[in-house]
Amino acid sequence: MFQTTSLFVLVAILSAKYTYAQENFVCQKGTYLERDQQKLTSFCAPCRQGTFMSHDNHKFISCQPCTQPEKFNHEVMLKDCTSTHDTVIGCSEHYYRVEQRFEDFIEGECQRCTDCTVHGLYVAQACDDQTDTVCCPKPGMTILKDQYGKYQCK
Repeated sequence: MFQTTSLFVLVAILSAKYTYAQENFVCQKGTYLERDQQKLTSFCAPCRQGTFMSHDNHKFISCQPCTQPEKFNHEVMLKDCTSTHDTVIGCSEHYYRVEQRFEDFIEGECQRCTDCTVHGLYVAQACDDQTDTVCCPKPGMTILKDQYGKYQCK
């Protein structure tokens, strides 16, 4: 009886210690938390090809799928996805990217650069990868950005 009780107490103590250790188990970038239910263990497994994890000290049980550029939306890949960061997406020629940043991800879309000549205006600043063309009514005008981020022709 004493041996059985001692064994039970020892198992209970070890189990409590093990559970506590597992609750504090975290993984780094490029890995996810894998749990082996049969062995009651946890370990950090590397993200599989086509997935990534950009967080450090996390408990996520899977990696996130890599973003793929949508060609029909004029998106192009600027930088490949790796195990630690998502694909960097840009836009094809004559398009610029408008992005909105959230806590864990960036959402964006490609928009066509404004053609100043269609509106009878002149290019004051050419369209680039993140900014639309700035058009002014006269050639050679300079532009100033106001406090709201809008351009003014001078």
